[in-house]
Amino acid sequence: MTLVIAAVVAGAVVATAYVALAVESFRRVRRELASSAAHDASASSSTPGADELGTGSFAWRAGAGVIASTCLIVAISHAASAWYILPYLAIGSSLAVITAFMLDRR
Repeated sequence: MTLVIAAVVAGAVVATAYVALAVESFRRVRRELASSAAHDASASSSTPGADELGTGSFAWRAGAGVIASTCLIVAISHAASAWYILPYLAIGSSLAVITAFMLDRR
């Protein structure tokens, strides 16, 4: 029961930080898009490549995520104790997104 209470408390803290940083990030992006609308109209319409967007290494990460998700689905279908892993993985994923929001701020 102690682990459940710890997960609820950690989840509440992480969820609050997640939502606050997401709202801040969306507002920042909206401001940047509004301020660069005039610049974009006069700029050329060439499409940036994968390296310019910073997405060149995304494919292997997405593949690893699919493999990990599949392994978790198999694990929870075979062992009831694997269900206890999922809330902590969700909190960890949220922490990763929070870190991304904080790094994107810079």
